[in-house]
Parts: sequence; structure tokens; C-alpha cells
Amino acid sequence: MTNRVIFFGKEHWLVERDLVFDRRVDFQSSPSISTKLMTLSKQLTHRKQQMRWWFDGNASNKISRNLWLRLILGCTTFVVSTSAYYSYRVLRNLTLEKIEQEVLFKVQIGSDAIDGWLVSRRERVETFANMPRLQSLDWSSIEPYLQLEIDRQTDFFKFALVYSDGTRNNTVGTTRAKGNVGDRPFFIAAMAGRSSINDPVISRSTGIPQINMAAPIWSIPPVDPTA
Repeated sequence: MTNRVIFFGKEHWLVERDLVFDRRVDFQSSPSISTKLMTLSKQLTHRKQQMRWWFDGNASNKISRNLWLRLILGCTTFVVSTSAYYSYRVLRNLTLEKIEQEVLFKVQIGSDAIDGWLVSRRERVETFANMPRLQSLDWSSIEPYLQLEIDRQTDFFKFALVYSDGTRNNTVGTTRAKGNVGDRPFFIAAMAGRSSINDPVISRSTGIPQINMAAPIWSIPPVDPTA
């Protein structure tokens, strides 16, 4: 038959089936049982402390692992973000430099094209200045020809015949009685025997911006400067 032991406080009853022995054993009067129980209690207490230390250690290790994981992720994110930023800066600078070089190249090509166009127009003016019709200085015969040239091409807006005193006639109706251009750089250069292309200025006869091109008209036969 099976015996069951039920503990209540510091006393116990020995129970067999439904019969209860009316015999109480005092723990204090039984040193062997008391000693065993105290030993068992100490073992349980020690075991509880070990379990608590184990849980505390695991919790601390878990916190440490989480902290290290966050630090690693944070450093990785910082490194990746920094690398991406500097990569963007390098790519941006390279792109800007390339665009700047392309723009400068196009500007240089455009500038060369404009310079070439202006030079060709100046050469055209020099051709006009060497024509016998213009060398005659007779505006009544010169004006119809120049008007035909303006109608035939769109490179020139107007022509003018400037005399040595700075007065001029032009194809927009200005006569020698209307003003003087003796202070203009193109007139000074022409009187010195040089063709010129000048910076844009506001026209005194029309009031709009224009680029003056001038070439000297040599007399027929040329005047001997030593005579």
C-alpha cells in the first residue's frame, strides 16, 4: 500500500489509505528530519539564487548584445550614409565640370563663329570702300547703289558715307547737316587708315544699338602724304 505524507507548518501526519495514525511527530523532537529539511531548504535557496543569477546574467548579456547590435547598425548606417553623400558630391562635381566644359566649348565655338562673321562683314565694307563709285564721294550716285545692297542682303542695317570733317550722309535719311560723328572710334581709326569693328553703341540717327564697321576710302589717285 502507498503512504502519503502531507506537511502542514512544522507538523506532519502519516496517512495510510483512509486511516490516520494518531501519532504526531514534532520536528524539534526529531533532529534527523529537521536537519534534512533545513538542508533541503538551503539547497532550494541556493538553487533559486543560481537561477536568479542565471536570468540576470542572460538579461545583461541580452542588453549587451542589443547595445552592440545597435552600435554596429548605427556605425554601418553612418558609414553608408557618409559614403553615399561623398559619392554624390564627387558625381555632382564631375557632372558640373563636364557641363561647364561643354558650355565653355560651345561658347568658344559660338564666339569664333561670331568673330568670323564680323570679319567677313568688315571685309565686305572694305570691298565697298574700294569701289570707284564710293571713291567719287558723290552721294547722289552712291545712295541708290547702297540702298540696293541693303535690299539684297540682311546683314547690314544701314550704310553711311562720312566725310573728313565728321559729317555724314546715310541710307536712313540723315544728312551732313544733322550731327557729327567725328568723336566715334570707327571714324578716328578710318582717318588713321585702318579698318575697324567697334563695340555696340546707340546710334545717334536711329536710337537703337548697332555695331559700327568702317573702312577708309582712298582717293583716286592716292594722295601723296609727303607732297
